[in-house]
Amino acid sequence: MMNLSIFTSTALTLGLSASAVAAAPVQWTIADGGNDHWYELVSPSLGRLDWSEANSLAESSTHLGLTGYLATITSADEQSFLNDMNAAFT
Repeated sequence: MMNLSIFTSTALTLGLSASAVAAAPVQWTIADGGNDHWYELVSPSLGRLDWSEANSLAESSTHLGLTGYLATITSADEQSFLNDMNAAFT
């Protein structure tokens, strides 16, 4: 099953803004030790999103016909993958 997870970068958030900059979705494949989910980093361009704003942005995102949702990080490996993805974006 493929999923599209949206996560926000806390390292890049400073204030409050509804506008955001998104990186292209990246798949964490099973071949790479992942879960085959797609992840899209969304960073507020002018500030910080609260949970409701981030959730609305995630739910309005699509990729390959999949509707986005906020990611729930469930392992140290997943966190490491997302840290690397964040570092590549910044």
